[in-house]
Amino acid sequence: MSDTEQGGGLALTDEDLAIAIAGPADAIDVEVLDADVASAEIVARILSATSEDEVAAVAEKGTTRAEDVVGLPLVIQAVRFGKSGFENGPAVYALMECVEPQTGERLTVTCGSRNVMAALLKLKQLDALPTKVPWTIKVADKASAGGYYPMWLVKAPGE
Repeated sequence: MSDTEQGGGLALTDEDLAIAIAGPADAIDVEVLDADVASAEIVARILSATSEDEVAAVAEKGTTRAEDVVGLPLVIQAVRFGKSGFENGPAVYALMECVEPQTGERLTVTCGSRNVMAALLKLKQLDALPTKVPWTIKVADKASAGGYYPMWLVKAPGE
């Protein structure tokens, strides 16, 4: 059982993180992301900007929902997990630091899909982050018994 270092995210063992992903929101006591670390990361992004447009983009961009990047090939640089604010569903959500390989655009993608978070945790355990090839989020064609359309993290077509 190894510790999952989050760099401002949650510091949980991999086993506890798996419980938080698979179980209900109250399955495990989860600490909140460290606000000071999150603020420092934002300041670093602003200070690393090389143009006025990049400075403005930090405020305009924020985070991107997984639903908004379905099918988009992304190289996943890193993943952190934060405490979910939802009463139903997993106790955590994922924050993926990604790069869109065609444009070089950096994205922070949020995702609460259990399947995607489990895949991200496993990639992290396999020391497969950053990914060597692009991956993408896929949505199932058919709804689950609960009426949800599950998401999956898969290698991008052609990889």
